Amino acid sequence: MTSILTLLSSILLYAPGAFFFYPWKPVMQALAGDRYDVGFAFFRRDHTDPTNLALHMVALAWQLLGNFGLLAAIDASLWPGRISLPGGFLLPERPLSYVTAISWVATLIFSPAPLDCSLSSAAAIVIAFTAAPRLAPHELELGVVAAFVCTLVLFSIFAERKVHRGRRAAGLLGDLMRAGARFGLVVGVRLIARHWRGAFAADAAAINCGLAVLMALLASLPKPTVPAVLGGGLVVRAAAELTAQDALLFYGCAFTAQASQGLAHDVSRQAATLLSHEEFDDGHCRATKLGFEWAHVVYFPNLLTQAIREAWAKPIEGLKVE
Repeated sequence: MTSILTLLSSILLYAPGAFFFYPWKPVMQALAGDRYDVGFAFFRRDHTDPTNLALHMVALAWQLLGNFGLLAAIDASLWPGRISLPGGFLLPERPLSYVTAISWVATLIFSPAPLDCSLSSAAAIVIAFTAAPRLAPHELELGVVAAFVCTLVLFSIFAERKVHRGRRAAGLLGDLMRAGARFGLVVGVRLIARHWRGAFAADAAAINCGLAVLMALLASLPKPTVPAVLGGGLVVRAAAELTAQDALLFYGCAFTAQASQGLAHDVSRQAATLLSHEEFDDGHCRATKLGFEWAHVVYFPNLLTQAIREAWAKPIEGLKVE
């Protein structure tokens, strides 16, 4: 029974996009997630470099806008008009988006994070909730990729030299080549598929079922982070173009943005937290590691803003995880 619950926890975390938020996530965090302070200790350990933190801010914007772009598309499909309840009461437009935003904001506000961090995270969620329906997924993708590259260049020039004094222009060139290779693959696969956009639109329902099975299988692997990112970032997004479904492109943002977080760790030479949980044999069982991972993704906006707050105030020192 325990292994089945652990498998279900992994599927619910990774298949829908680990860093996307849905109404069931507060429940799963309460049932399977670890404490905020444990999540922050791991996060702070792996996010001390200024460039890494800045690039994660770009990734956070990508995650939030993709998240609420997907939810808006689902709302439009399920509830094309406002829902009328007995007594003439009308539910707000985009009810799924509303419930998700409210539950996420409440989760962050009532976390032990500093209040200014929680309020900053809440503001970011409200902005994404408002702006996402007005964005096309192709525009979002190109915008955040450009923002990521610009941030990488600016912080490599003006900030990173203070931390890594030995780095030269060759280091920045290598980082740009890494970024070009990763984003080139992600965008290139979609652009190739876009050449045949809508060719399989009539089979969209069957393809969606196949994608759901694929993502559930990838999420059930013992180490699902990289397989899920590859499946969501490449297969799902190619299928989105072939079936002309922008909602799937927004869903794919969960994985392309996560890939950008991995790139941020690569260029800053810091370990990626989710991969660290998976890779290291530290005596923790899979269920315990999933607890770390749930806390990491549910509280991600607060963890990031608090890490930036502390990095600005003082360097990391003597941080321990118990």
